[in-house]
Amino acid sequence: MLELMLLRPAERSFVDRTTTGLEFLVFDELHTYRGRQGADVALLVRRLRERCGNPNLLCIGTSATMVSGGQTTPQQRRQIVAEFATSIFGTTFAQDDVIEETLDRTTTTTTPEAAALRAALAQPLPTMAEAMKVHPLTAWIEDNFGLEQEADERLKRRTPRTLNDGAKQLAEIVGQSVEECEAKLQAYFLQGSHLRNAAGEPVFAFRLHQLISQGQTLTLSKRTPRSKPSR
Repeated sequence: MLELMLLRPAERSFVDRTTTGLEFLVFDELHTYRGRQGADVALLVRRLRERCGNPNLLCIGTSATMVSGGQTTPQQRRQIVAEFATSIFGTTFAQDDVIEETLDRTTTTTTPEAAALRAALAQPLPTMAEAMKVHPLTAWIEDNFGLEQEADERLKRRTPRTLNDGAKQLAEIVGQSVEECEAKLQAYFLQGSHLRNAAGEPVFAFRLHQLISQGQTLTLSKRTPRSKPSR
């Protein structure tokens, strides 16, 4: 759309320096602009900055998955994002320009010992959000599926893992079968997604992404059977 706005005469008022008051340019899902598409977008941004005549155009990019794997410190992550933003937007970004998310724990207890976990697995599922927040298994799930603490004591999201992988770890701790632990974890995750706190938020918040590639037009042709010739 931005490409079209730069070309169509009817929309010159949005981009020309004599008529526009353009101050902000925002890109969502910034991590998707890689390779040839990234190069096209980078050149498009430079054309827009020259066209609108605002050298201080404020460029903002948002992404939940800009950096993954290998970058172990906040400084490394922010540096990579700053370099990428500099390349895309054509203006200098520093580490301090990168804002990361701030995470808080759901649970109010520390990671439980094996005996407490075994006792928790034998108990019925909590039926209230507040009871689930102080449950030993909730604390274990948050520490092993949800969050991890960095060197500067900030919390970050853990690398996603499978339910079966977590069940194997839990089974080694409590001395039960992997199948039992996996069933308990699955039931616990589902219960946590249903129970809501006072703010209306679930104890366990899931994000489900389903990506569907562009489909082609489907045509259904119904064949009409030929009638037999009458004699």
